[in-house]
Amino acid sequence: MSKIVVLNLSGGNLQQGFENAMAQIYECQKDVNIFLIQFTGSLPPAPELNELYRRWQILYNLLYDSLIPDLNWRQEWESDVEIEIESEDITNISSIEFNKLCEELKNQINIWLNSETFVNIEHKIRTKLNPREEIQVIIQSDLDELRRLPWNLWDFFDDYPYAVLCLSMPEFERIETISKDNHPIRILAILGNSENIDIQTDKRILENLPGAETTFLVEPQRQELDLMLWDRKGWDILCFAGHSSSQLNGESGRIYINDHDSLTIEQLKNGLRAAISRGLRLAIFNSCDGLGLATQLTSLNIPQMIVMREPVPDLVAQKFLKFFLEAFWESKSFYLAVREAGERLQGLEAEFPCASWLPVICQNPTVAPLGWSNSTKKPKKSNYARLSPNKILPVIFSMSFAIATAISGARYLGLLQNWELAAFDYMIVKRPDEGKDQRILIVEITEADVQSQSAEQRRGASLSDGALAQW
Repeated sequence: MSKIVVLNLSGGNLQQGFENAMAQIYECQKDVNIFLIQFTGSLPPAPELNELYRRWQILYNLLYDSLIPDLNWRQEWESDVEIEIESEDITNISSIEFNKLCEELKNQINIWLNSETFVNIEHKIRTKLNPREEIQVIIQSDLDELRRLPWNLWDFFDDYPYAVLCLSMPEFERIETISKDNHPIRILAILGNSENIDIQTDKRILENLPGAETTFLVEPQRQELDLMLWDRKGWDILCFAGHSSSQLNGESGRIYINDHDSLTIEQLKNGLRAAISRGLRLAIFNSCDGLGLATQLTSLNIPQMIVMREPVPDLVAQKFLKFFLEAFWESKSFYLAVREAGERLQGLEAEFPCASWLPVICQNPTVAPLGWSNSTKKPKKSNYARLSPNKILPVIFSMSFAIATAISGARYLGLLQNWELAAFDYMIVKRPDEGKDQRILIVEITEADVQSQSAEQRRGASLSDGALAQW
């Protein structure tokens, strides 16, 4: 069993606050979410959070450009909404200054969530949860300013090591998909425009994944991609590696499928809807700035997505895909595999600051996630499994006959006698005391008894059968 905490922050913004913040807790039993309890409260205005995040976002890009001028991003910078950089933001930024800004952002997020009007909700949530159980914490909001916040910095996630952050839109619908149990995971891997990035590493990671059937589309044309989405066998996972970007304040996104074509989710809507109805459960966009893609995909009610909330360095994207698939294939739950992969990125933060902040799950709360259980992995076949039924029976008979002959021969030659006697003696010694046995009669024959018989009755030194029968 696991728990789901849904924090709904509709009907407000960071400038005005959220007067009707609501938290609900569900218990997940066999893919059914059972409602347990609901709390209400509010969150005060926090305009400083929006300004702080905006400054962090600008300095995040400036720091990378200053420290690693030849860094390869999985980002197409032609965005419909440009980030305005004021002169006061352009400074000789250092990693120490940036780390202080990160710490300030973390502190402000926790100060906001520890406000008097919200702390009651948090305390009640904590009383209903066990730190040792798996917990999905779903932030429901359609505001880009909220969805972009690094909610993983909330102290709650330090206290609950099996809690995983997810994002969801306030409106969603449960969909019915085709059940495909006990089959290898089918992956459609789209390797898009590879200018200045190395997506061949992503390809090798997917190629070496055991128990999966992976089909690769390398810099495909739009018609080719659309045709594969309509595949009648259906897909379990859609994985995109390449360049992407978000536009219009996170309301839409774009992927670059080759060196001259880019597509929005709207342009792939029909094919994606068909793939979802045939079992597509997870979309991974291992590319930059994917929240706009997630917003559009949410309208199609895809069960789960993994996107990068900010521009992502090429190496960080490769490491995340590797860490996630390793943990997921080891039969860890989808949510814990994502958390583990994100936490492992912290080891890269000496070179790539805030790498562990980037991956985020976006999901439809009504649909259970894809599971990579042992039943979906291809079993190893023994040599006998390759034999036909007509050949297996003679082999079994021959082995049985050989074993029986060997045991009979050993007993005939007395090779097993010492072991058998030792075993029998051990059984007799260990037999429990059964008390006096009334079935046993002891008859004592003395010399006087023998001499008292006539010469005809006496036979040797014992009693005759007739004399014995008289007793």
